[in-house]
Amino acid sequence: FRQINVEGSQNVIDSAMKAGIRRFIFTSTAGIYGDSEDGMTQKEFDKPKPSSPYAKTKLNTERYLQTMNKKGFEGIILRFANVYGPGGDTTYRSVINIFVEKMLSHQPIEIHGDGTQTRDFIHVFDLVDLAARLIDCEFDFIESPIFNVSTGIGISIIDLITQISLITKIEPNLSYNKKIFCGQNSSLLDSDKARSSFTWKPTITLTEGIQSLTEDFEKI
Repeated sequence: FRQINVEGSQNVIDSAMKAGIRRFIFTSTAGIYGDSEDGMTQKEFDKPKPSSPYAKTKLNTERYLQTMNKKGFEGIILRFANVYGPGGDTTYRSVINIFVEKMLSHQPIEIHGDGTQTRDFIHVFDLVDLAARLIDCEFDFIESPIFNVSTGIGISIIDLITQISLITKIEPNLSYNKKIFCGQNSSLLDSDKARSSFTWKPTITLTEGIQSLTEDFEKI
């Protein structure tokens, strides 16, 4: 993780500065916050409590980028909620993509943990929309470079599967593996800062996103 996520990211940032590229958008993660307490949304100024080695590497890169901002760089940090939608490869796919594909092919679905852990899911198209707005925006890169990107709506894994089942009209074949680490028990981001700063908001509901994915997989 460190060699790729930290050293690799620093190399890219350094190369961008040397090449005269001033604006840099870094994709970080909600895992930096750790668990959301009592269902409260997590804000950009909350103290980081990384939930995994992966999240720790993202936080290290965030701090490096903010140091570069003090030298005149324009680095923006986007802390993504759980991303889903078309695309992705076999090494990294959203749990929603995996569940939809398995359900449509009538394969068993393994739930890590007890399924009560909650996540905040956002469609990749909404992320692209925000990234496009950041190309020419103006704000203080030293004081305010971090933005949560999310819907602010949480759902448990078991409720997510129920929703997919209702859309696909297929009864899931579930099994549980409580020995596997499933990261945060609760993740719920407050994205008001991004919404107010860039006149942006997510437009694709979870139901719409799942329905679209279902149609894509059925075509395949």
